[in-house]
Amino acid sequence: MDRPVKFFAWRSHHEAEFRKIKIITKYHHFFVSKDVPGVLHCKEYADSTKECFDLLKCAINKNTMPPLKTIPVLPLARQWYLYDHISKFFRSESAESAKEKTCPKPLIPKKLFIWNVQF
Repeated sequence: MDRPVKFFAWRSHHEAEFRKIKIITKYHHFFVSKDVPGVLHCKEYADSTKECFDLLKCAINKNTMPPLKTIPVLPLARQWYLYDHISKFFRSESAESAKEKTCPKPLIPKKLFIWNVQF
């Protein structure tokens, strides 16, 4: 059965619920605990003092999903590039179905495409 992958707008969904940590790149050790949900524990080094950040802006509604993102169609030039340069790496019979999904032959002939680009 063919089931396309769905892409969700997670960033905008989580921006409403979580705070950003501006200096997160200085930390190297992170952990969370079920005992204190929504709190991120950070350490700069393994032997450093633990710092805690409350990430939640509000209560999380576990029953809502973010909106679906619309994924733009690949430009024709990119489709032809994948077909011409990447499809040759799918060699086994089992890879044929992956090849057809990853880099199928574009529906618009290359001659028409090249003509459209030049004018």
